[in-house]
Amino acid sequence: MSKRYWIALVLALILGLGVFAVACGEDEPTDTTAAGGTDTTAAAEPTETLKIGAMVSLSTPQGLEMQKWLTMFAKIKNEAGGWDIGGTKYKVDYIVYDCGIADATTARSAYEKAILQDGIKYIVGTWTDVPGVAVTITEPNQVLWMGTDFSPDTLNPEFKYTIRAQCLSFALGAAYNMQKYYVDEGAKTSVIVDTDTLQAQVGNANWAKAGELAGLKELEPITFPNDTTDFAPVATKVKSLNPDLVELAYVSNSDHLVNIIRALKDVGYDKFIYPGNIDPRLLENIITQVGKEYVEGWTGMYYDPRGIQEDPDMLALIDRYQQEYGEFRQEGIYWIGPWFLFEDAVNATQSTDVDTITSYLKSMDHGVNTICGYTQLFARPDVGIMDTIDSAPGHYMFEVVDGQMVAKRSVTVQDQHLVSIKAMGLVEPFQAYWDEYGKPTFPDEESLFDFTDL
Repeated sequence: MSKRYWIALVLALILGLGVFAVACGEDEPTDTTAAGGTDTTAAAEPTETLKIGAMVSLSTPQGLEMQKWLTMFAKIKNEAGGWDIGGTKYKVDYIVYDCGIADATTARSAYEKAILQDGIKYIVGTWTDVPGVAVTITEPNQVLWMGTDFSPDTLNPEFKYTIRAQCLSFALGAAYNMQKYYVDEGAKTSVIVDTDTLQAQVGNANWAKAGELAGLKELEPITFPNDTTDFAPVATKVKSLNPDLVELAYVSNSDHLVNIIRALKDVGYDKFIYPGNIDPRLLENIITQVGKEYVEGWTGMYYDPRGIQEDPDMLALIDRYQQEYGEFRQEGIYWIGPWFLFEDAVNATQSTDVDTITSYLKSMDHGVNTICGYTQLFARPDVGIMDTIDSAPGHYMFEVVDGQMVAKRSVTVQDQHLVSIKAMGLVEPFQAYWDEYGKPTFPDEESLFDFTDL
């Protein structure tokens, strides 16, 4: 497939999952060192320092929230007298560098400062850096990179220290979960409505494949120019097709979204709608336009773990965040998943050696719980990578109940992984891999899709 196709697919996945609402702007690289808490135990003071780096844009809500979480994790370790690794107590110094927003020059400067000047050996957590630039610095300097990449730039069998720890290669399970929900409610046909862009075309094609797996008959998509302001013709066309479900998966412009939904109500469309990228504030705006009854029962992807996360350790972290920072915010929380994989690897190996930690991650055979559900690393035999270097992070789903978004369901690692393999037409290379290495085991969660569905 062409690089242009992959770029389009990446943008489509980002927009479809509603995770790339970043602010514009660019700052000079800065670093923020986590403040160590007061030692609350009788343990001796740490004798060593473990420096961990993260690369985020501090001019985006996601980056700022990631900074809060990551520095809080370091503070918790330090309050307990340090991180006990192999019998040595380490003070954790989590340094957050501002890498700009997809700017190669700013990203390179931040990575060079972290690695060549500050001696960082682990990059754990990234947002809006440039992974293709990152690996030109991390790989030759034997630095572990555990970041976010939506492109194929970090999918190289020659890379030794690169872990795609929070990616969307395996993300169509979330689409399937939503579509299956509507199928169970009686939907049989669906139409995707979106802008007439390349990324929308690519994203919609894969989204439709997930819908077909869920049991939907996907009708021909309805597209509109990006500068459209009058959506009555779009709504009229939808009404004439009379689908059971309208999917607004990749409509990233909130004005478009509100106006489409209002136009659908105006023409009398009264069946199911998947509203795409919405949050509680946008839902309130939609309700002012169409009324609370019109949105009742909608479902979609959700980032607030409260009310659905049950793990005591994760709940304690949520409580601590609110103690530290006050109001709970969703931005960034999904993208701190790499920390939990890194923590698991260090605790399991009882080592700070980069090669030891990397080797553990690349042969991982289990899921790791995060605040937003389980995540797990998998091989990529479709591109010749037999080590577990690419993630399938779980997800939460909301339902609208009495005008409010309420966390109701989890998208499992198993669904993310297997649905994506099936929808993307990758069963053959993965089956060959499983025949040689064995099928993966997944976290014990109730899933909608299994190996027999492939």
